[in-house]
Amino acid sequence: MTTLPSVPDIRLTDRRSFPAWYAELRINALFRNVWHLADPDAPTAPHLLSAEPPEPLSIDQMIEQLNIERNIPLELWDQDERPEAEKGARPRQPRAANFNDIKEEYSFRLKEYDNRHSNWSAQSSRYQNIWD
Repeated sequence: MTTLPSVPDIRLTDRRSFPAWYAELRINALFRNVWHLADPDAPTAPHLLSAEPPEPLSIDQMIEQLNIERNIPLELWDQDERPEAEKGARPRQPRAANFNDIKEEYSFRLKEYDNRHSNWSAQSSRYQNIWD
């Protein structure tokens, strides 16, 4: 893993120091791959903290969501006001979801979150260095 060099202490003190300050800012931001967040000529970038990836659903939330999805056919059948002869036999009550039903998807979402958060954290750190 390569270490990024620290940003030199070039201060923007007056009009004459602007070219050197701006050049140093641009070089360091380009090197850290965060120029798109600092470029004053670019469209307004979202605040980096607002780009933090949301945490995945918890195991309990995923089980609850699956139970809701499994009950949709039964609820639709119950809400249908047609005679039973027209709408067919009533669907069976679905089996309640458990961890085994969601463990594969939960593992996938957790890995995806870890990757996104790792990328966001690295970019946030680089941007913070430029900001400081």
